[in-house]
Amino acid sequence: MSAKFKWVFISLLILLSLRATLPQMDNSAVESTLTPATVVRIIDGDTIDVSFDNQKYRIRLIGVDTPERNEKGYALATQFTMDHCPKGSTVYLESDVNDTDKYGRLLRYVWLTPAPKDFTVDSLNGQLLVQKMAVPLWMNGDTKYEAQSKR
Repeated sequence: MSAKFKWVFISLLILLSLRATLPQMDNSAVESTLTPATVVRIIDGDTIDVSFDNQKYRIRLIGVDTPERNEKGYALATQFTMDHCPKGSTVYLESDVNDTDKYGRLLRYVWLTPAPKDFTVDSLNGQLLVQKMAVPLWMNGDTKYEAQSKR
């Protein structure tokens, strides 16, 4: 065995042993704060109605702003949200700093999976941004995933 090969082999063993001692990413904290909800109605690209705990709630997605009625892109953004959150489907809601907006809507991240790992892949909010159906709108301290949205 050559000296170079021994050095590479020993280095690999050291790296593997270090990897085993590093803490793994734990999403259990995020998962435990998610509220499962059933989609009742899509209002527009960034607003949906859901039900949980035997009550109906209006949800305003955090961090995104989609076109309003009569604006270019409204129908496309609304259809995108309908396609990703069809009526009767289950979504998983996560709050941030503020519970509601000035209109009384719950402010939430809407996750499409019960075990999210990536904001831009696993949340409706992130998907709207990635697909350019929305522009970023981070307000009033609700910025938990702002950095991830810029990747």
